Parts: sequence; C-alpha cells; structure tokens
Amino acid sequence: MTGQVQTYRGLALACTLAVAACQGPEVPARPLNPDVTAFDRLQIALPGGDGPIDAGVLVLAAIEHAPSRRRAEARLARAMADVQLTRVNQPFVYASEIEYHSEGAPWTLGLSVERPFTREALRTAKTDAAIAERVSAQWALDRVGWQVRDQILKALVRIAHTRLEIALAEEEVALRTEVEATLEQGVQAGVARLTDAQLAAARAQQARLSLDAARSRAVEAETELAAALGVSRTAVEGRAIRPPVGELLPPEVDPGQFDAMLRRALVRRSDVLVAIAGYGAAEAQLRVTLAALTPDLWLEPGILWDQKDLVLRLAGAMVPVPDITDAKVAIALAHRDEARLTFEEMQARVLAEAESAWTRLATAGRESASAAAEITAAAAHLQQTEAAIRQRTLPAAARPDADLRLLAARRAAAAAERRRQEALIDLELAVERIFSDASPPRGAPWHQIPGDEG
Repeated sequence: MTGQVQTYRGLALACTLAVAACQGPEVPARPLNPDVTAFDRLQIALPGGDGPIDAGVLVLAAIEHAPSRRRAEARLARAMADVQLTRVNQPFVYASEIEYHSEGAPWTLGLSVERPFTREALRTAKTDAAIAERVSAQWALDRVGWQVRDQILKALVRIAHTRLEIALAEEEVALRTEVEATLEQGVQAGVARLTDAQLAAARAQQARLSLDAARSRAVEAETELAAALGVSRTAVEGRAIRPPVGELLPPEVDPGQFDAMLRRALVRRSDVLVAIAGYGAAEAQLRVTLAALTPDLWLEPGILWDQKDLVLRLAGAMVPVPDITDAKVAIALAHRDEARLTFEEMQARVLAEAESAWTRLATAGRESASAAAEITAAAAHLQQTEAAIRQRTLPAAARPDADLRLLAARRAAAAAERRRQEALIDLELAVERIFSDASPPRGAPWHQIPGDEG
C-alpha cells in the first residue's frame, strides 16, 4: 500500500512538472486578414481626399507605413529577443519516465533531472554575436527609411516634370499647328511652297506624338508613386503636389561640404554600419567556435560515439574531434574574412554612389546655367522679332519660329532641373544627409538610434 502511495505521489509530481513545462505566456492569435487592402492605408498616406498632396507629409507617412520598414522592425524585435535568450542559463531540465515490466509490479515511475549550464566565456561570446546582429538590425531599419524617402521623392519629381512636359508639349503642338495652317493657306494662295507645308505638317504630327508620349510618361510616374505607396493609381491621379518638390530640395549645395560629407558617409552611412556590425557578429561567432572547443561537462558519466557529429563523450565530457575542430575554426575564419570584404565593398559602393551623384549634380548645374542663358537669348530674340513684325520688316509668320526657340530653351531648362533634382536626391541617399535640414548631420529624423550623436 505504501509503495502504491509513493507511486501515486511520484506520478502526481511528474504530472505537475509536465503541466508546468507546458505553461507559457499568453499570446493572442493574430490571423492574416487578406481583406485589409491598400485602400485602408490610403487615409493615412494620402489625407485630404481629392485635394493636393502634401509632399512632406506624404514622405513621412510612406516611411512610417512602408512594409519594408515594418519587416525591418520585426527583424529588430527578433534580434533583441535573441540577445535576451543568450543571457539565460537554464537551471535544470526534467523529464518523466514510465517503464512497464511484465513480472512483479507492472509500472515503475521515474524522474530524470539534468543540470545543463553554459560556461561564461561561451555565453559571453554568444551574447556578443547576438548584440552585433541587433545593432545590424537597428541600422538596417534606418537605411530602409532613407530608401523609402529616395523612392517617394523621385516619384514626385517624375510626376511634377512629366506634367510640365505635357504643358510644354501642348504649347508646341499649338505652335506647330499654327505654322501648319499658315503654310497650307500660303500654298492655296500661291505664296508658299508645298514642300514647306508638308514639312510643317510632319513636324506638327511629330509634336502630337511627343505629347502622347509625355502623357504616357505621366501615367507611368503616377503608377510608380502609387506602387511605392501600395495604393491604386486613382488615388494619386491628377492630384496637385504641394509644396512643389523643388521646395523640398535646396537650390544648391556648397562644394566645400562634399569632402566632409563623403568622409562621414564612408564610416557612418547606415549600410556601412550594418557591414561593421556584420563583421562584429562574424568575429563574435569565431569566439563562439573557439569557446566551444573546451569540453562541456555533464552530470552523467558514459561513453558515446556519435558518427553524425563526430564527437566523443567520455566520462561526462564532450571532446571535439581535432579534424572537425580545425574545419569549424576555418569556416568561422572564412566568415570573418567575408564580413571584412563586405565592409570594404560597401565603402567602395558609398564612394562610387556619392561621387556619381555629385558629378551628375555638377553637370546638371552647368546644363541649367546654359539653358538659362539660352532662355535669355531666346526671349531677347522673341522681343526683337515682335518689334520687327510691328515695323513690318518681318512677316507675321516669323513669330512662331521665335516662340519655338524659346520653348526649346524652356524644355532644356526643365530637363536640366529634373536631372539636378534627381542627382540631389541620389546624393542625399548616398551621404544620408537631408540638405534642406539646417541642423548638423545626424541619423535620419524618423528613426534616431539611441546614443547616436552623429
């Protein structure tokens, strides 16, 4: 009777321990809802219904609600949890056992308890590796913000300039049509050549085709913005952008700042810091491998030859096989070398991107200056043509040619300004510096890393 009571007590204890092992934190279910469409995010990203789009608000909203940002935040949360996990040293592990015997007492209840532990050196190395991964995730999150800003600003620039292209193309169509009609009347009156009329008709048709192409590019630009926001094109179709994108960008950047910006970007740009953290993680993982070479002690004695892991456990110690040990260390060293080369490649990319953007910015600046000079000359020519027409020294048919020259100069200026704005946006992304922000260079304003003072 006493044996049965002890058996029941042991069984109750095992059940209690088993129930305790099964208990955990309550996590509410969060099923994926496929009915949550992009239109539900529309009110956040595009406030104001059909009114103008606030460019500054739109950029910040896009960064805040971008799926890539939320995914980066999830990675950061996981990395933070991994750090906590490496600092835990489990006090003991238990497992209940029930054996059946055919003779005598049919049941035997047993309880096995094991006390695993991790050496301080190994635990520290694992913690360092996890912290490096956490830092990498933090800076990766920061880079996402810059990339989303770059994408949205470029889409807004393309929308603004394709709409300007349409307006200029409509002016050209009107002028070409006027010339075409004038020459056709001249042919009928016998004062103009048929070849001139045919050439004017061809140019008018070419202008109409250019107008159609500009309208198609405008649709593509709106579609690009909508795709970046995760909404339908109808949400941005034809909506004005306030303030104009040009006001979000400075008119010029001091050339004397470039070297300082480049030097900072080479060591402080987010993806460079990700590469630095990656090297730290590889270095820490090498320390984990080296720390794992020391045999781990176990409570139970015994000899175990495991052909899968090629390890020998003798008298409660895990003894690594030398050949496998050398291979593991070599692999860890190779990972560290790869991380170092990744950092060097990242610095080379920063250098190439920044210098390319700076070169294109300087080239666009020169093109803008040339276009401005041509606009001045074309405007003066137009005034002279108008005066000559009033004085009857030139026919009225000379006016459209002067208008077309000025229109071509305005087009060149618009194209140069677009290239300048896109180069400036690329430069902002390359050096992670918002030039319209007068404050000292620092982390992105939408995500400041704690302790980062720039």
